[in-house]
Amino acid sequence: MKATKLYATILFLLCMFSIPARPEDAGKPLFNGIDLQGWQGMQGEATNWGVKDGVLAGTGGKGSQWLATTGEYDDFDLSLEFMLPKEGNSGVFIRAPREGTPYTDGMEIQLLDDYGDKWKKLEPNQFTGALYAVQAPSKRVTKPAGQWQTMRILCVAEKCMVWVNGEPILDADLDQLAQTHGQKVPGLKRRSGLIGLQNHGDPVSVKNIRIRELDGAADGWTELFNRRNVDGWHENRFKHAPEWKVIDGVLTGHGGQGYLSSLEDFEDFELYAEARISDTAGGRGNSGIYFRCAPHTDKTKEFPPGYEAQLDHGDDNNPTGSIYALKIDGARAPKPQTKDGEWVSLRIRAIGNHLRTWVNGSPSADCRDPENRHQSGSILLQMHHLTGKAEFREVRIRKISGSK
Repeated sequence: MKATKLYATILFLLCMFSIPARPEDAGKPLFNGIDLQGWQGMQGEATNWGVKDGVLAGTGGKGSQWLATTGEYDDFDLSLEFMLPKEGNSGVFIRAPREGTPYTDGMEIQLLDDYGDKWKKLEPNQFTGALYAVQAPSKRVTKPAGQWQTMRILCVAEKCMVWVNGEPILDADLDQLAQTHGQKVPGLKRRSGLIGLQNHGDPVSVKNIRIRELDGAADGWTELFNRRNVDGWHENRFKHAPEWKVIDGVLTGHGGQGYLSSLEDFEDFELYAEARISDTAGGRGNSGIYFRCAPHTDKTKEFPPGYEAQLDHGDDNNPTGSIYALKIDGARAPKPQTKDGEWVSLRIRAIGNHLRTWVNGSPSADCRDPENRHQSGSILLQMHHLTGKAEFREVRIRKISGSK
């Protein structure tokens, strides 16, 4: 472990253990106390969830299997209050995917009436505050059923920590746990996803849900797209007459081959984008995010030299998330469960010759370029063909220093 990384890890741990259970800067409301705005029913309509007197309540009856945020979160500090009936069972899903089983394809922090007779024979890693079916809480600090209790969940990269009623009870290293439990709970490898509340068949009440995102400007992130115009980008055309417009806060490109290139160059960085591709003629959408691109001096080439993180859900050779056409181990991504017309998140991390991507929070490409072909350059958003359409509603980046 390099000295800078070791120092950062030690500093992080010291800071985390000194933070109170509910920081004064508790972030923004994730639940408005009025309705389900910002939430969505998953695997069914949210008819079994409602709001009354500032409380979000699940009936436990038929309807959605779980209630999820509409947005995805990666590094965050989440706090809430919850109440369960006698022998009640629920959970808080974190970094969960839109498809699949949220407590295995994502992760679950358990909510339970720990004192219910029904649960006496459960395993330790199934009680309140557990990283469900993976790591047990260090102690039991819950109150009897029918009382309001507090929970705080802090996730930063591979670290996940939990407090219940002000007491620290879980300190998990997700990378280490993935080595022993990753086959059963592949969600341990995810670094982004939805936050959700489980319908386990029992009523559950939640209020004062707040979140503080730890990847904002204060943590080094910069918005490359301002949601108003293309300031900070240079428009380049290769064929036809492609154009880029901002429509209702979404950067939209169509009309032919071309790209937007950032005015600033980047070397080692992490980039997060949310994109949607389609084809106006009913064909296949195709786009990509190029990075470390050199100046486009050879105008006989469609795009300048650089790496490309692919956005093409129908390409079997270079599916979405692949480092396009890079013929080295790990550059070809497993084909994700994505399709045209749907928003997907794409994360790119480039440090030296180590290139990694995540699609919808799941690990995708992971490779090292032995030739280290492209070491610094601009970011490009690609428009691939005449009838193609590429949309971006978020593009943000943070530089990574001291990584060599």
